[in-house]
Amino acid sequence: MYEYNTKVAWKKNRICSLETESGNAMDFSSPPEFKGVEGYITPEELFVAAENTCFLMTFIAYAEKMRIEYLSYDCDAVGYLEEGEKVLSFTRIVLTPKIVVKSEEDVRKTERALELLHSRCFIANSIKSEVEVKPEIVIAE
Repeated sequence: MYEYNTKVAWKKNRICSLETESGNAMDFSSPPEFKGVEGYITPEELFVAAENTCFLMTFIAYAEKMRIEYLSYDCDAVGYLEEGEKVLSFTRIVLTPKIVVKSEEDVRKTERALELLHSRCFIANSIKSEVEVKPEIVIAE
């Protein structure tokens, strides 16, 4: 079992601070549409970022294991927060990774890696939201 710790504190109005056990700190707020302060990262963005970053780290692990020669990886993620029966919840997160690889063989291996890691990303396995992956895999010119 692994354990990860964070600490949050209220500063003023709707501005708060987040500290992690790794020594990182940041201020955050609720989004402006929920009476928050513009210009601060929000819990909603952090939720979507948690899935996006976990997916990337899982990809890196599979790329190493499968010996995929990739030259770049970048991924946009969109989370959809919708009104449910009683509360708002994230119903879906769409990831659109763009991965540049060296060869056709790397394309095939990357497709297989994405199939595997989609079900093995532990953040995706920990949330109720559907996670949809729409990859673009390109061979470098």
